[in-house]
Amino acid sequence: MNFEILKVTCDTNPGDPNAGLSQILIDNKGGVDINGLALRFFNNGGDNVGVTNTIPILSFEIKTIDLFPGTNPQRLIPTGTTKIEALATIQTDGTNATCSEASRVKIFTPAC
Repeated sequence: MNFEILKVTCDTNPGDPNAGLSQILIDNKGGVDINGLALRFFNNGGDNVGVTNTIPILSFEIKTIDLFPGTNPQRLIPTGTTKIEALATIQTDGTNATCSEASRVKIFTPAC
């Protein structure tokens, strides 16, 4: 697995739970399709403050993942997030498997 979190854009309107948009830009540099990513969000203290799953990313595709309100659960980057970890899910032998070896981390400031 060869992918990278290129950029994180935090919700521009965190005061309104029905508005705003967060985005994560992912570059799948490998020849294997990613069926989805488990995104784990961490605050400055290292506490896990949320998890969400995403849509597929084809091999060699650069994709913007939109995280927005109105989904169940709410798909926004939690307030106070300073680190995102992405764990890839791929298909092997007809079954989806999350690869712990295929994880990437992006640390950023200021916090969302």
